[in-house]
Amino acid sequence: MKHVKRIVVLGMVPVMMAAGRLPIDGPLMCSLARAIECASDLSCGAPQFLRTPASFIYVDLDAMAVTLLAPEERRGEITRITGMERREGRALLSGIESDRSWSVMILDDGSMTLTIAAEESGFVVFGRCLPADQTRP
Repeated sequence: MKHVKRIVVLGMVPVMMAAGRLPIDGPLMCSLARAIECASDLSCGAPQFLRTPASFIYVDLDAMAVTLLAPEERRGEITRITGMERREGRALLSGIESDRSWSVMILDDGSMTLTIAAEESGFVVFGRCLPADQTRP
């Protein structure tokens, strides 16, 4: 399986979502919980491409940017959102980083699905999001 050296928005740490509907109109804090990588030969498994995968991201819909928050050694990495569409109960985001394309769907229940298309491989990541202003006690 060909491995990608750097992808900004993947990780493996879950977070709980508050009850109710997520307002998809401001900054969001998201955790990336489960990921799978599949190669063009149809072999699939846990991603092997990063020594330090991302675990938390900040999605700023106004600034059209996704910023890594954790782990610390990758904090501050930014990927631009190049496309965004809001539909009833969901936000659909997309972008390009290096030679990879990505898309994210965030539902108003807080669930998130991220897909990344890379050369000879693809990734699917599942996570949860909260409004950024609800991340403090």
